[in-house]
Amino acid sequence: MDKIFRLIDPLSPILFTPGNTLIKIGYALMALGALGAISSFLIIGPKRFLMWAVLNPTSTEQKIVHSGPFKLVPHPAYLGYLCAASGALLASGKLYLAVALIFLLALTPLVIYLENRELTQRALKS
Repeated sequence: MDKIFRLIDPLSPILFTPGNTLIKIGYALMALGALGAISSFLIIGPKRFLMWAVLNPTSTEQKIVHSGPFKLVPHPAYLGYLCAASGALLASGKLYLAVALIFLLALTPLVIYLENRELTQRALKS
């Protein structure tokens, strides 16, 4: 994956040239995004975070988590991905990162909807 980005990055047009303040905001958003994803991983564990619970539902207790960052946000990892993508765009101004952010903004609500529906059905069966 790293090789793909090393090829795309120099070819991507620049939408805007970020100033120092925008770069700092971008880095802060990327750090916040990483924190959201890491905290989500630590709270729900690797089996749920890496979808093992979905692929092999009998191996993991089925429950909806409401502790830690999940008290504030139902999907801290997804919010983290969006923050990190926004931060990367703000820090670089590159077109391909804007396209990636638009893709994530369009797709994430659908993923959340489908995941919530599936999780609720599994939790009710347990």
